[in-house]
Amino acid sequence: MNKNCARLGLKSSFFDSPHGLMNPISKSTAFDIAKLGAKCLKDNRFITIVNTRYYKVPKNNRNKNFRSYRWENTHKLIGCNGVTPIKTGVTQSAGPCLATAIELEPSI
Repeated sequence: MNKNCARLGLKSSFFDSPHGLMNPISKSTAFDIAKLGAKCLKDNRFITIVNTRYYKVPKNNRNKNFRSYRWENTHKLIGCNGVTPIKTGVTQSAGPCLATAIELEPSI
């Protein structure tokens, strides 16, 4: 991830883990997240994923220890016209975080 940050010019970001949760070494800025979001919005798979409200992985009957999982997209603007969710999150050090792309209608 850090190699990608350097390649994308995210100069104020460093990630010490793949998920970025509760890690005092990991850091980023709103500007870097906006640059990363703009890059992600060029990928249709990303757009499909962030616009998915729920995703369920069914239980694997071959493995008795494997249970089903269900994820919910917590972005409250999902489904709003002209809005593409990018990320949400809450950590103790950063507090609530939200990144969203909004398509503005051209002015008349």
